[in-house]
Amino acid sequence: MRTPKEYTQNLKQKIITKQMLADCLYSVNKRAKNCRDNEHKYSKYRTDYYGNADNYRQQKEEYYSQKDKMLTLLKPNCIHETTEYHKERVYDYEPEYYEIYDSGNYLRSSGYYDKELHEYVEFVVVNVPHTSYYLFYDLGTHSFHTPIEQSDLKKYSELQVVDIGELNTYGEEITELVSNQFVAKLMSLIRSGDFRLVFSE
Repeated sequence: MRTPKEYTQNLKQKIITKQMLADCLYSVNKRAKNCRDNEHKYSKYRTDYYGNADNYRQQKEEYYSQKDKMLTLLKPNCIHETTEYHKERVYDYEPEYYEIYDSGNYLRSSGYYDKELHEYVEFVVVNVPHTSYYLFYDLGTHSFHTPIEQSDLKKYSELQVVDIGELNTYGEEITELVSNQFVAKLMSLIRSGDFRLVFSE
């Protein structure tokens, strides 16, 4: 998207508005998601001669670093709790295998000959729930999540924990985002500490 003239004028006056911050956060967040998806795509390639997966991983981390820095200017609204399921194998030499197998509470079962054990090993594939926690920031036009550890919950004891089930995130066409150049200028202003936040509607 074309940078609004108002944004450029505000930067010259060392002003950061709520909408400027929201648009810049949205830009780096969506670019990070694009990089995440590309990293995942290239990591599946048998050969990645140009190191694309590593390059996208580094870009993703840089975008998330910018996002984290911008979020320090805000207070989270609440904490979102999510539950995601990961497929895991439970082998017949593990204590819980027969209980799971007998209950029928698994996705599929199979087996293979283990050359190290010199015997046939059976396993079941199960869905294992994993709970994650995120600080949630709502800026009206856009909202954002940043992950925290369960052990960090006590630091935010004043915030309500809201169970939102699953959290699915997507990238965005870069033509719909504030430019990297403008974000870099805003980041430079934040790092200087010499700016004024204007969050009035």
